[in-house]
Amino acid sequence: MRVLITRPESRGGRTAAKLTELGHDVVRLPLFSPVHDRPAIEAAIATPHAAIAVTSAEAVRSLAELGPALAPHLDTRLFAVGTATAHAAQAAGFRHVDASVGGGAELASLVLGHYATSRPDRPILYLAGERRKGRFEKLLSENGIACVVAETYRMEPIAYSIEEQQALLVDRKADAVM
Repeated sequence: MRVLITRPESRGGRTAAKLTELGHDVVRLPLFSPVHDRPAIEAAIATPHAAIAVTSAEAVRSLAELGPALAPHLDTRLFAVGTATAHAAQAAGFRHVDASVGGGAELASLVLGHYATSRPDRPILYLAGERRKGRFEKLLSENGIACVVAETYRMEPIAYSIEEQQALLVDRKADAVM
């Protein structure tokens, strides 16, 4: 079976490898590519914060680009949505990682639970993408916890030439798309 994978390069590798291992003909056609905003990352991490929150592994990858400059922050508690994001944070060196399931609302519940008996004296630093729903920061605010949002990355569409599209999508059609 010919399987087309449209996930960004950073997230489609394991899926592609597993499908290839199962004998499928895998075609990688990422539709978006992450662009990290290094100055925003540096400014964000320099602001006083009680903890860090992330809703995607891409935010962790943007933060990891700081390299050795990230070392002073690796003992900071990091709240993550999902196990994949939590694993990315641990791989980046964070030692205190708590993971929620779901999305921003569930992450807010995790943070609120952690600070149920004593509110943080500094805001939660939320490293986010350019587009988000805003539930996380709204719920924290409604419950008396300050949150600083830093847009540290954006996803930009990848343009393929007509020839590339023809070769990947038309000359040999995909049986499935992921």
